[in-house]
Amino acid sequence: MRKRNDALSNILRILTQFEKAINRLRRQNHYNSKQGGPVFEKIERAIRTMRDWVGRLRPFASIDALFMALGLAVKRIGELIALLGLKVTPLPGKKRIKKSRLENDRRQILKTVDSMLGHVADIAGNSRRADNDLAPELEKYVLKSFETECGGQIEEVFDALESDGGEKSYVFPWAEPDSYGDLVADPAKIQSETKRFLQENKHATGHKPGCSDHSRYNLCGFRSRPRKTDTPTGRKEYPIRMVECRDCGQRFSMVPSFLPREKHFSLEIIGSVCESMLRFGASIQAAMQGLQLIAKPVRSKQTILNWLRWIGALHPAAVSTRAGVVGSGYLQEDEGFEKEPNLRTYSAVLVDPKNLLVWHCDYLDGVDEDSLACSFEKFVRNIEFKILGVTKDKWLASTNALKKVLKNVWIGFCRRHFLKKLFQELKEYQKQTDCSECKISWLYKEVKKILETASSESALRAKLNHFLKDDAFEHPLLKSRIESLMEDGVHYTCVNKRKGIAPTTSIVENFLKIVKRKLRQAESFRDPESAGCLFRAMANARNFLPFLPGAKNAHKSPFMLAEREAFNLPWIQTMNVHNAFLLSLNAC
Repeated sequence: MRKRNDALSNILRILTQFEKAINRLRRQNHYNSKQGGPVFEKIERAIRTMRDWVGRLRPFASIDALFMALGLAVKRIGELIALLGLKVTPLPGKKRIKKSRLENDRRQILKTVDSMLGHVADIAGNSRRADNDLAPELEKYVLKSFETECGGQIEEVFDALESDGGEKSYVFPWAEPDSYGDLVADPAKIQSETKRFLQENKHATGHKPGCSDHSRYNLCGFRSRPRKTDTPTGRKEYPIRMVECRDCGQRFSMVPSFLPREKHFSLEIIGSVCESMLRFGASIQAAMQGLQLIAKPVRSKQTILNWLRWIGALHPAAVSTRAGVVGSGYLQEDEGFEKEPNLRTYSAVLVDPKNLLVWHCDYLDGVDEDSLACSFEKFVRNIEFKILGVTKDKWLASTNALKKVLKNVWIGFCRRHFLKKLFQELKEYQKQTDCSECKISWLYKEVKKILETASSESALRAKLNHFLKDDAFEHPLLKSRIESLMEDGVHYTCVNKRKGIAPTTSIVENFLKIVKRKLRQAESFRDPESAGCLFRAMANARNFLPFLPGAKNAHKSPFMLAEREAFNLPWIQTMNVHNAFLLSLNAC
């Protein structure tokens, strides 16, 4: 019990650090405490409420729900303060802090919170907890008490801070900047071009509360200031049409797909840079050199890094779900061991074998079961279909993580992995026994034939038992390999019962080559957050970039193979039309 009380004391210390961070933001941007506005006061009130709540419920320290609620709330407040640091504007006379410093401060806050919460979780997990008949009722009481007193205040501040940038804009498909002026000058033409699109591709964000019809709009003039955008030939201005919702009266901007959300450079420039880096592995320096030919060259590497962060801001599953993609329910999963100095890091990837869409791509500092489960949960939160089966290798940690996150899922083991190891052991057996090449080839083909034709685990065992009469399988090398096949027979033969389960993981391994090529170039992914953003960007680009000429699905992207509308647009404009860059949490 003493250790659990120490853990609560550590949480109170974190809250004190948060109060100091709020005061520091005040000093940096304002002259007195009254100038901070209601957001500062709401955060401080939420912290005080949490402190009082911890003091009153300290006698319930033996309840795990207490630490679960506090852990989530402390992490949420840390994210809130980090977001406030990026959004607050200094008053006249106060020096504006560099964006790079603000970003570093944000990362430091989140890193400190994660570190301290990990320590608190270890203390709470290794100490004695309540184990009696009253424990479930006490947990319900603690969670209800926290939600009533603290949870609402925290979410209220988040709602006040959450950006609505882009919520009141609709992006419609129009690829040609040269003909855009004629389009917006003709009311009848732009209405005919956008009417069907507004009806079929509506999003609920930005409308007034109570609005029930998001598909009917009237034209209502132009935005007061035209959109200024840097193009390859120089800065240009584009007038933006406005429409008004017939139900709630809210006005929205109609933005053409060649203009990005909240970016100065055109999508033509951003798309070419991101394609060169994410598909062909170009470095930032190479991308900078390529941009020297445009009318207004990019001067800072941070601009390109911001573009990559923008592309990878949303999880690939979230982007695909917004675009209306529904997965087949069957996936291929694999992990790539990224060899970095003194680190054991992995990249976890999930790909749909039917349409080649990358549904999940994440960078993991840890290789344990819990880290993999947390990674897969990010994927599950962003999909709207049920996962029926997964093909993967035999790694136990990832198998357990998938079973923990995906209930009643069929797990199929990759046959190619098994056959590759079998062939290696047959070669070693040949060296030790000096048998002929013909013998080795025959053994390999027979095992492969049994693996491909066995319809169930019992059929596999029966065929292998008959085949094991050969003297070669008395050798320890081959005997252990065949025994492992029989032990996992249900996973190797389920492909014959569930036709959606792929027999190998070849497609996901093909995508992992891109990740490993980037690692060989960078040598190390130093920051987990930035590396995760890069991995998401690579997955999003892969999903929308058409395959190169000569490929099996040449000139088609996985998004097109999923039978979704690309509107004959360049890949990054297709992403823009399907709200891949609408970063509001409420977007749909």
